[in-house]
Amino acid sequence: MENGLNQRRVSFSSPQSHKETRDDEFVTAVAAATFSIYSLEEAGILDLKKIRDSPKFSKNQSIARQPSYGETSKERAFREESRTREGALPLRSSSAWEKAKLQRIQKRYEKMKLQILSWEGEKRIQAKIQMERKKNEMDHQRENVIEHYKRKIARLDMIGQRAIKELEDQRRKQELKVKEKANKIKKTGRVPVTCFCFKSL
Repeated sequence: MENGLNQRRVSFSSPQSHKETRDDEFVTAVAAATFSIYSLEEAGILDLKKIRDSPKFSKNQSIARQPSYGETSKERAFREESRTREGALPLRSSSAWEKAKLQRIQKRYEKMKLQILSWEGEKRIQAKIQMERKKNEMDHQRENVIEHYKRKIARLDMIGQRAIKELEDQRRKQELKVKEKANKIKKTGRVPVTCFCFKSL
């Protein structure tokens, strides 16, 4: 447990870890806000359902009661019209309330969606810039490495060519000495004692 906490503390000390931490905090905040909004709106919708399902606004109230004796048709019609208006008013109010709530939900979520898309786009641009920077650094390092090995190979070639040239010079000198001794033998008819044990060979 302590090792895990120490590792987390160490990882948070780097700049990259700080960036990742801020990103995680942003995502967590967005998720929390989304959940809160969802909970509030769910509670509002439940309240609306309660209003609709309450006995006060029940559709059964729209059924006209039996006319009492002595009640004229005009009085009954006026009473039913008044009841219809009273029942329709809450329904229209609840519909307007529902419409307003849904519009607010849509606007709020659209705003949060735009924030998320903006955050995502910004992070994509930053990641692309970092990738290009790393690529350029790697290309520059690769060019330096290639140039270093080119210089090293050129130096080795120069050393090898110089060594071969010196070796050829030594061979020509040895061959010249042998030819001179051979000519001397031809002239004198005598073979030098040291002709078969050349010190240089």
